[in-house]
Amino acid sequence: MQRYFILSSQIHSPFITIQGDDVHHIKNVMRMHIGDEVLCTDETQHTYRVQIEGIAGVVSTRILEEIKEQTELAIAITIAHGVVSRDKTEEVIRRLAELGVSEYCPVAMKRSKFQLDVAKLDRFHKIIKEACEQSQRNTLMKFQNPLAFQELEEVASCYTYKYVAHVDGSMPLKAILPPLGTDKILFVVGPEGGFDSKELEQLQSWGYRIAHCGARVLRTETAPLYLASICGYVYGDSHEN
Repeated sequence: MQRYFILSSQIHSPFITIQGDDVHHIKNVMRMHIGDEVLCTDETQHTYRVQIEGIAGVVSTRILEEIKEQTELAIAITIAHGVVSRDKTEEVIRRLAELGVSEYCPVAMKRSKFQLDVAKLDRFHKIIKEACEQSQRNTLMKFQNPLAFQELEEVASCYTYKYVAHVDGSMPLKAILPPLGTDKILFVVGPEGGFDSKELEQLQSWGYRIAHCGARVLRTETAPLYLASICGYVYGDSHEN
């Protein structure tokens, strides 16, 4: 069943009003009609099965039931990623949203070849919303404002478990991942060209552990997906624990 993310302010029990770009999607992409049913999830992760009662400038729906569900990973994953091109950013955030990552944060690093176009932030958020709806998540992945590299020192203080993915890491990731029951984890991935040696030294001084992700050298847009997939396998989904 098609899912749409809404705000709790759109709920006036027993009715929910769907608005904005979702109206176009319902009318012109899904070609839905009065009587069709969809799921609506608000920012507090409450999900409702609703029936469409009217389609005009907004879509009017009636709540049929509240659904108890949990589709999130059992661990909150944050990916801090050296800034890459807009096209690669779009692809990475789309796949990470599908894989259940909690937060994505672009970081300006010495070897970053690009600057993040802040004018595209609305597009990034739209991509994330569509990916989370498609994958039936009940929360949206957060896209954090771009950070300067030095700000990763302050970020580190918020995480007990924090890692840098690097081909020269002395320990395999699977050997140093935290135990089941850990609530959150942070990974830092370099841009195209990788980390500068001084950046690696600084990260280690801030408490990040250097881990390698196997014998193969992964592209900057592949490594975050690999990390998210490993964590999904190791820790499972919330409903499994």
